[in-house]
Amino acid sequence: FRETLEETGLTLNSVKYCGIVTFVSDKWENEYMHLFLGFDYEATSLSDGDWLRGFGNSLRCLDYAIRFVKSNDELNNNKLVVVGHSWGGYAASNILKYHSDIEKVVALAPFASVKRLISGYLPKWLYIFLPLIVLADSLKCGKYSFSSNISTLKNKDNVLVLHSTDDHMVKYELNTKKLIEKNPNVKSIISNNKRHNPNYSDESIIRLTEYSSKVSKSNNKNTGLVVLWVKLRQAGYYQ
Repeated sequence: FRETLEETGLTLNSVKYCGIVTFVSDKWENEYMHLFLGFDYEATSLSDGDWLRGFGNSLRCLDYAIRFVKSNDELNNNKLVVVGHSWGGYAASNILKYHSDIEKVVALAPFASVKRLISGYLPKWLYIFLPLIVLADSLKCGKYSFSSNISTLKNKDNVLVLHSTDDHMVKYELNTKKLIEKNPNVKSIISNNKRHNPNYSDESIIRLTEYSSKVSKSNNKNTGLVVLWVKLRQAGYYQ
């Protein structure tokens, strides 16, 4: 989606995998372009709904999207490969709990569970409230709020996780580090200076950092709590 916007200026809303486009040249190496099925999360872009429900909703939406693929005769003869980043990374790395027949999974900067995501923004003395926060999320998203890729990916060897140790949005130590410690079968690519975008090139990270520093207005000690409040509001807890 990001590359489509950068390369064409168009916003990609809904597509399906139609095959592979091959570019052949007598001067350059062949290039291949894959066409994918995409979907909008509930209450985003073209999808119905007035709010995002909660953190578990990305997994809920992905589950329903894959159910649709499996029920569609035009799509259900293809292999399923799931790729997700951040909120989508949570969904991608937990979807095997509901669809074990997925061929491959790539998760970028995923949070392992709703509980581990929230704990990254709270001081430890507030951890006592984590079960209540997860419970509140489940009232809006159901069973999907309780998933954890640490347990989902046990004995799974078809998953690749990319994460940067300095990720300020999804804490590496609380999420992917624990995942690969508990599940050495999970393949991982760990970087050290790419923040929340482990798939970006070094040059892209430099430009993003320069831009972020220009628009940043403050670096107060409550940044973590402010970001958490923003995330909770985006998820629909505050209107």
